[in-house]
Amino acid sequence: MKKWLCTTCNNIQTTDTLPEKCPICWSEHSNFELIKESLLPDQFADVLIIGSGAGALAAATTAVAEGANIIVLEKGKNLGGTTKRSGGRYWIPNNYLMRAAGIKDEKEDALAYMCRYSYPNKYNPSLPKFGLTNYEYEMIENYYDHASLMTDYFKDMDVFESFIDVNWKGEPHVDYLQNISENKNIRGRSIYALPKSEKSSPSGGVNLINNFVLWLESRQTDIRKEHQVIRVLTDQDENVIGVVAKTSAGLQNFYGKKGVIFGTGGFSHNQDLIKRFHAHQLIGGCGVPENTGDLVPIAESLGAMLGNMTNAFRVQSIFEKHLENPGLPNSTFFFIGDSFLEVNKYGKRVVNEKRNYNDRTLAHYEWDAVRAEYPNQFLFFVTDQRAVNYWGGFPPYPKGDLDKQKHVIQGDTLEELADNIDKKLNDIKKHIGNFKLEPDFKENLIETVNRFNQFAKDGKDLDFLRGSTDYDVEYPTMPPFNPEITWPEADSKNVAMYPLANVGPYFAIIMAPGSLDTNGGPMTNKHGQFLRDGYIPIKGIYGAGNCIASPGMNSYWGAGATIGPAMTYGYLSAKHALGK
Repeated sequence: MKKWLCTTCNNIQTTDTLPEKCPICWSEHSNFELIKESLLPDQFADVLIIGSGAGALAAATTAVAEGANIIVLEKGKNLGGTTKRSGGRYWIPNNYLMRAAGIKDEKEDALAYMCRYSYPNKYNPSLPKFGLTNYEYEMIENYYDHASLMTDYFKDMDVFESFIDVNWKGEPHVDYLQNISENKNIRGRSIYALPKSEKSSPSGGVNLINNFVLWLESRQTDIRKEHQVIRVLTDQDENVIGVVAKTSAGLQNFYGKKGVIFGTGGFSHNQDLIKRFHAHQLIGGCGVPENTGDLVPIAESLGAMLGNMTNAFRVQSIFEKHLENPGLPNSTFFFIGDSFLEVNKYGKRVVNEKRNYNDRTLAHYEWDAVRAEYPNQFLFFVTDQRAVNYWGGFPPYPKGDLDKQKHVIQGDTLEELADNIDKKLNDIKKHIGNFKLEPDFKENLIETVNRFNQFAKDGKDLDFLRGSTDYDVEYPTMPPFNPEITWPEADSKNVAMYPLANVGPYFAIIMAPGSLDTNGGPMTNKHGQFLRDGYIPIKGIYGAGNCIASPGMNSYWGAGATIGPAMTYGYLSAKHALGK
C-alpha cells in the first residue's frame, strides 16, 4: 500500500492507486503527491519551533536563552518568512526607549486606543474593559503588559538593541490611527533593530531575522530547512507531543518534550482556504509563497477553536505584477508623493489615499446594493511626470524605461489615459471577471482631477480630508529622493497634495486588494496555548504570528503591529512551555 498526501489539507490516505478525491476537503487527485516511506530516525528536543519568521525565531531564541534544547523546522529553502520581506518594525507600547526619552505611555490610554481600533463596534469607554469580552480584553492587555518586557529581554540577551523609528522630519512616528481621540498622539511605539551582522541590509526585516539567526547559530542551534510539518503527534490524552515533517528523504517524526510552537504564517497563498473563509478577494501582497495555511487543518484535527479567519493584514497590490509572478512581493504600502490620486471604475475618488495600507485597502470592498457590484474592485492610481521624476522606484511609481513596463498605462492627455485604461482592461479581461469602466469614466476622471487640483491649491481636501492629520503628512509623505530638488514647492499649502500637471504625460496603474498575509487561525490564550471549545488549553501546542487568530483582530495599531505581537507571543509561548 502507498501513502498519498493531500497538499490542500495535509490528509494522508493509504491506497494502492492515486485517490480520486480527498475525503476531508474533496480536493481532486491532482492535489495528491506520493509520500516516500520514511526510514529516518525519530528526533527529540525539549521544544520544537515550526517556522522561522519573527514569531518563531523569538520563541526559538527565548527557549535557547532559557537553557532548552530545540529544533527549528522551516518549510522553505530560506529562513525568515514574511518578516524578511517587511520593514522589520515592531510596535511596542511603553518600550524602554520611550521610557528613557521621558515619553509617558500610560496603560489605560494605550488600551483605550488598541481596544477602540480593534473592536470599533463594541468599544464603549464607559463600560468595564471598554465593552469587550474578558477574552478579547485579556489578549490586548496581555500584549501591553509583556511586549516591552520582550524587547527588554532580547536586549539583555544581546540578541539586538532597538531604536525608535523616525519620520522625514526627524521625529518619532505617530501611530496609524493617530487622529482618533483615544490615541493621545503618542509617538515612539514603532521601533526597529539595527544589524549586528556584517551582512547588513537596507531592509529592517532582513536585519531583524539575521540578528535572530546569528544569535542562534552562535549557540549551535539545530535549524533545518525544507521540513514541512504536515501533522502533529499526540498522546493518549490528546496532548501534543511532536510533529510529522515531510522532507526530501521522506517523513520524519520529531518529538518536543515540553512543547511545540508554531510560527508558520497565514494562508494568503492557499486559494482553497481563501475561498472557504474570505468573502472578498485577496490578490497578491508580500507574503512568502510558503504561506499556505498548513496549520489550519492541523488545528482543526485537534479540535482547536478558529478565530479571525475572515480577516487579513491588508495592503494594496499592483495587479499586473501579481499576474506576472504571484510569489513575488507586489505591495504598495504608502503612496508617498503628492500629485496623485486613485479613482474607481466611475472615475471617482473613493478614499483618502494617504491612510494606512490596512485601512485604505478596505475601500476595495464597498458594496453597491443598487447596482449589485463592487465598484472599487480595482482602483486606478493616477499621477503625472513630475511625481514619477520625484519618487520613481518607490511602488507604485515606475522607474526606468516605462515603455517596457507592461503594468504602466500612459497617456499624453487624461482623455488618452482613460482610453488606454479601457484598452488595458480589455487585454486582461480573462483575469478580472466582468469588471469594466463605466461609460462616463473619462468625463468623470477629468472632473475628478480638476476637483482634486483645486483642493490641492487651496490646501484642503473637502472630500476625504487628505493631509489633515499628522499621520497623513508624516508617515506616507516624504521628500523626493534627489536632495537637490526643492520640496515642498513654494506654493504648496498641503504637503500631502499637489495639483497634477496641466499637460501630460499621465500614468495609471491598476491597484488590487491584497494582503501582507491572513491573520486568522487557532485561538490562543495569553500564554500562546491553542484553545478548544470553552477556552480550554490544548497542552503541548502554542502559536504566534499570522498563523493564529490575531489579538488585534482587523486593526493595524502602528508600524510593526504584526511583528510586535508575533515576537511577544513567541516569547511568551517559549516561557510557558518551559515553565518560566
